[in-house]
Amino acid sequence: MLVKLPRSPTIDDILTKYLDYKTKKDNMVTDSIGEGLKGIRRYFDRALPIMLLYKKEHKRYSEAIVDGVSPSSIYGAEHLLRLFVKLPELLAYVNIEEETLNSLQQIFLDFLK
Repeated sequence: MLVKLPRSPTIDDILTKYLDYKTKKDNMVTDSIGEGLKGIRRYFDRALPIMLLYKKEHKRYSEAIVDGVSPSSIYGAEHLLRLFVKLPELLAYVNIEEETLNSLQQIFLDFLK
C-alpha cells in the first residue's frame, strides 16, 4: 500500500518541530544539532530515490518531485525511518573523525527518542 503524498507532517516539519523542542527544552540549540538536522535532510533528499523507495514508489517520486521541490518537503515519517535503518551503512562510507561520528550518533539517538 502506497502512502498518500504529500505527507503531513513532512520531514521538514518533523525536523523543525524537533529543533523547536530542543530549543525550548535546553533554552539553546548547539551548532552541532542544527548541522546534524541539516545533514539528515541532505542525506534523505539524496538517498530517497536511490535506496529508500520501493519499486512501486519510483513513478510517484518522479511525479511528486518537480520544479526543484525537495523530497523532504513532500515525504513523511515512514520514509524518514527508512533512512535511519540505512544510516549506519551510509555513515560507514563517510570520512569523518570518530569524535564527530559519536556526536552525530548521539544527536540521531535523541532525535529518534
